[in-house]
Amino acid sequence: MQNKLCWQGAWLRGKGFTVNCPGGHEGCTANLPVHAPLSEYDMAKSIGTELALQNVLIKYATTDGDGRSAAGIEDSLKILHPMCSVERLADPSHLAATQFRHCYNAKFSDEMFPGKTRLDKGKVKKILSQDVKARCSLIMTTCTLFENHCGNTEEMRKCLPKVLESTIRCYDGDCSKSKCRSHSVVCPGGITNNWWNRSMYLASNKVDSLNMNENNKSILSEILKIRISEAALEKNKFQTNTQKCEAINRSLSVSLPKNVNYGRNAMGRLSSTILRSNGGIKNATEQKAKLLGAPLSPKTRYSLRQTTLYRITAIVNKQDIQMQAIAIHPPFALILV
Repeated sequence: MQNKLCWQGAWLRGKGFTVNCPGGHEGCTANLPVHAPLSEYDMAKSIGTELALQNVLIKYATTDGDGRSAAGIEDSLKILHPMCSVERLADPSHLAATQFRHCYNAKFSDEMFPGKTRLDKGKVKKILSQDVKARCSLIMTTCTLFENHCGNTEEMRKCLPKVLESTIRCYDGDCSKSKCRSHSVVCPGGITNNWWNRSMYLASNKVDSLNMNENNKSILSEILKIRISEAALEKNKFQTNTQKCEAINRSLSVSLPKNVNYGRNAMGRLSSTILRSNGGIKNATEQKAKLLGAPLSPKTRYSLRQTTLYRITAIVNKQDIQMQAIAIHPPFALILV
C-alpha cells in the first residue's frame, strides 16, 4: 500500500520540529514522500519482487490500456530471472469503451445517418456506436466465436477476415451477399430475422438503414478492427478481465473513501476490508470479535448466517436467470454490453 499520510509527522512539524517523512521518526505510517506521485508501476514492481522471491513467475498480466503494471512486474522479475518476460493482455471492458469512443468521435459523412437535423444524426451515431460495441462483445467475448472453435485461436484467426467483411456489409444493409448466416456469427440473415431487427439498439430506436460510402466503410472497418482482428484476438486469447480488481477497488472505496484521509488506521481499515472480502461478512465479524475477546451471541451469529445465505441465494438465482435466458433465446439474440 502506498501511503503519504503520517499524522504524527504532521503533528511534529506543527510543533516546530524538523521531520522529513517517511520513516524519519518512530511510528511513521507513510512510505512515500508527500510530493511523490502515486505510481502504478512502482506498486506492481513491489508485488513482482515479492512473487520473484517466492519463485513465482508471471507470464501474462491483464490490465487496462493506460496501465503500466505489466511493465513493473516484468522489470522486478528480471532482477532474479533475466529471461522472464510479461505479456500484457487487454481487458475486454476497457477495450469496448475505447471502441465506443472511437466510433462516436469518428468523422463519418453527414449523409450516412438518417435524420433532419444535426442533433438527430448525432443520436443515430451514438446508437450505432453502442451497437458496434455490443455486437463486437457478442462476437469476441461471449459464447459465440470462442465456443464455436473451442477456444482454438488459430481457427478463429482464419475466420476473422470473413467476420469483419460480413459485419461491414451487414451494416451496409446487404445481409444476403455478406453471407451473414455463415460468417457474421451473430446475424442469421434474412429479412425479418436479421441483426437490424434483433439488435437491442437499432431495433428499439427504429434505425433500419445507413447510407455508407466507401470512406465510411473504411472508417467503420478500422473501428471494428479494435475488437475483430488478429491483434485484438491475441490480447484477449484467454478471455481474462480486470473485473475482480474493479470489485476489490469498489470494496476498498467503502472503507477508504477518497474524500477522507485516514492517517492512523488506513492499514487497519484496509486489512479489515480484505478479510471481509476473502472470508465473507459472517466469518470476518466472528474472527474480529473473537480476537477482541467479545464473542458474538447465538442470535447475532444466526443473523449473520442468514445474511450470508441470502446473499448466496441471490447470486445463484441471478445465475439461473441468465442460464435460462441463454437456453430460451438463440446465441445470436443475446446482446451483452
